[in-house]
Amino acid sequence: MGISQYTFIKKERRAEWDRIPEQHRQEERLLLWQGDRGNAAAEVILDEKAEDLELIADPVMNEKGNLSEGIEVRAEFQKWISTYTGSNWIPEPRPYRLPEAPKGDKSYSADVIYGSQMEREKLLEKNGRIIQPIWITVSTTQDAKPGLYSTKIRVRTEQGGEQSLKLKIRVLDLKLDQDNEYYLNLWQYPYASAAYYQVEPFGREHLQIMKRQMRPYMEAGGKIGTASIVEEPWYHQTWCDYPSMVRWKRENGKWQFEYGEFDRWTGFLLKEVKVSYIECYSVVPWGNVLRYREDGKEIEKQAEPGSEFWTEAWSAFLQSFVQHLEEKGWFDRMILAMDERPKEEMEAALNLIATFPDRHGNSLKVGGAVVHYNKEMWDRLFTVTPHLSALANEEIPQELFREIVRRRRQEGKLTSIYSMIHDYPGIFSMSDPGEAAWTIWYIESCGADGFLKWAYDAWCKDPLEENVHCYFEAGDMFLVYPGERREKEPDVRVSPRFRMLEEAIHDVRKLCQMKKVPEYEKKAEQLLDSVRCFYGKGKSNGVGTAGFMEADEQIKRELAEEVERLHRAVGILSCRYAVDEEQLMERIRLPKEGRDVVRILKMTEQEYHRWKELFYKKEEKFFEMLAGEQEKEGLLLSLYVRFATDLYKEYVEKEIPDEVYDATFSDFTIWYRHCVKERKKIGLCEEQWLKLHLKMKLFRLGRLQFEPDEGQKVIHVHVPEGESLSREGCEASFAWADRFFGSSYKLYDCESWLLSPALKELLEKESGILQFQNCFEIQSVNLENRQAEERVFGSILEDPEAYPENTSLQKALKNYLSEGKKPGAGYGCRIRKKIF
Repeated sequence: MGISQYTFIKKERRAEWDRIPEQHRQEERLLLWQGDRGNAAAEVILDEKAEDLELIADPVMNEKGNLSEGIEVRAEFQKWISTYTGSNWIPEPRPYRLPEAPKGDKSYSADVIYGSQMEREKLLEKNGRIIQPIWITVSTTQDAKPGLYSTKIRVRTEQGGEQSLKLKIRVLDLKLDQDNEYYLNLWQYPYASAAYYQVEPFGREHLQIMKRQMRPYMEAGGKIGTASIVEEPWYHQTWCDYPSMVRWKRENGKWQFEYGEFDRWTGFLLKEVKVSYIECYSVVPWGNVLRYREDGKEIEKQAEPGSEFWTEAWSAFLQSFVQHLEEKGWFDRMILAMDERPKEEMEAALNLIATFPDRHGNSLKVGGAVVHYNKEMWDRLFTVTPHLSALANEEIPQELFREIVRRRRQEGKLTSIYSMIHDYPGIFSMSDPGEAAWTIWYIESCGADGFLKWAYDAWCKDPLEENVHCYFEAGDMFLVYPGERREKEPDVRVSPRFRMLEEAIHDVRKLCQMKKVPEYEKKAEQLLDSVRCFYGKGKSNGVGTAGFMEADEQIKRELAEEVERLHRAVGILSCRYAVDEEQLMERIRLPKEGRDVVRILKMTEQEYHRWKELFYKKEEKFFEMLAGEQEKEGLLLSLYVRFATDLYKEYVEKEIPDEVYDATFSDFTIWYRHCVKERKKIGLCEEQWLKLHLKMKLFRLGRLQFEPDEGQKVIHVHVPEGESLSREGCEASFAWADRFFGSSYKLYDCESWLLSPALKELLEKESGILQFQNCFEIQSVNLENRQAEERVFGSILEDPEAYPENTSLQKALKNYLSEGKKPGAGYGCRIRKKIF
């Protein structure tokens, strides 16, 4: 099969089975922390009869060709599934059993990140062409080594055709806190997986499946478990049943409760998934119907909150439930939850719950997804979750909401926001994956503790083939998919929208971590304040009685660009956070006295930016003003250190390794020591030389420094002070420079006392200086250049006899000068190797 095109695409946009991507990119870059995860998307276009396909992620290597540790790259095909393109209003009265799902108005959505193998029958062909999307996820461990890495993502056909894309990965020297405070709450439907895999609910096999199934939820920050305490808390709104995990019985007028399935599920959630709390649905279920067994018969009875029957039944349950939770040690981990219930029903539930405290006098926690703001009600709830529209439409002003969240947080309470059907932006199969990321960003800008959504895994009959729902937008019911039933150990498959949701959560977690440092708190808040609101900019596509809320192409583009902007902004902030003044001074081993000067010489942001603008735009004026400063050496050190930290993001963007950054700016420490020794000042000298480093006109690669000269198309070579020279070290530096600089430079050159032919008379053959000299062809010698005396003796004297003789080289050079000879400085050249 012919591969006509293989390209990276925008991960924020949904792949379309009948449209070729607009942009063609053969390379993608990811910027990650340690303990982080990021994503990329690609498409392969095939122009002949379908064959089996295979994806291969090559080993991840660093810039020196060494195998990485702690970086995992997963490249997987996305599977197309049949998807209903509209939605329907829920009829009134609503039937208990779902009607048939719609048959028409279907399209395809690549909503399943399926695996590295794709069989030909799973490919979609249209007009002799196949578009197959690919999702790439990169994960780093907490101990992944910071640096620059790369890998190739190869796609191979059954007949041997192959193409590849290059993925570059930058790991910053930053660890993402694992003890994160983000509260993700995606409601779980464990009975759906039991039905799909045809296993006993909460039996050993089922819990092994659920352990794998819940892993993505845990990794994304899932903190809340879901349990049922009545039959069908949501009035059977899913294809699968949702029985009560607590069995209700009434024998001879007395209520009895069996907690077998509830205990197995709760124990699993607390031990294996490590949730913080479990929401129990619900004291006020949808429909207010109570189903139980009485004297051997199945009973279904209306139980309006506050009614005599409701009070009797729930009083019996609460008394039993509180006692059971205390015996298990679970009392503080349970939340009696209510979903979109009227105020009067919630008040009746709260009042009743309060009458059944534990032995310490504490009431069970209560939470709810609420429709409207009511201070008295919200104050009584441990978890409060308004709908996104309440904030976007300013029913609850954002500033008021932020203040409410702050107050509740101080009281140890949680405040989240939820999204649902008919939302744009949405988190549905036909939504752009970037809409999920935007939702997380917008919720964070509102100040909430986290995000809630129905549902994580409420699967339909055959979710890997079709995910239609009779009422709701396709995909609203689940964010993850099952494995194939034929697999020995079926594993969960996530969707691109889940991965983008997770990526945005990682971004806001990074912001929260950086905000703990005062300097970054304001920057983080400014970024959050800049989040654009896209809520409500969609319109019905007219399919079904309610329609799928979809925006026009311009809005979709703008939303994708906004998500890209926010993600990129976190990257820029991360670079500054990774290397601030303190970290840079540590990395270049600046002495304590120099660090103290940088710490003391603080200035306003306005003053700093004025100096910075002069340095980069009006260099002559910068040095003129600097010369007029009384303590210019200290000021220069402070400014140059900060300029260098600001420059780190440029190194990241240009894919320059940290090793080069650290080595290049270690020159500050060298010239700091000169300044202290020669000027008796704590600060920097040689400001004209060091400006080259800050304007990215000079880089240290290993033992040597290289200064590319655009005008002459040569690269000037310099030798910094430090360890001794060796031929091996010098050749390694040249080999690095051959790879580092572009092909327009044909030559290396160097003018230095180190290239003086006279040194062959003064030094042993094994000398490092002569080893360096042998790297060049000497072209000429300037005998009037006295650099050798300055570097060997530390100063230039008119009488050679006054020079010290503390080293063998000093003794030999002094004798050479006393004989009236001049060592001078040599000029040498070296042809570059063509391996660019």
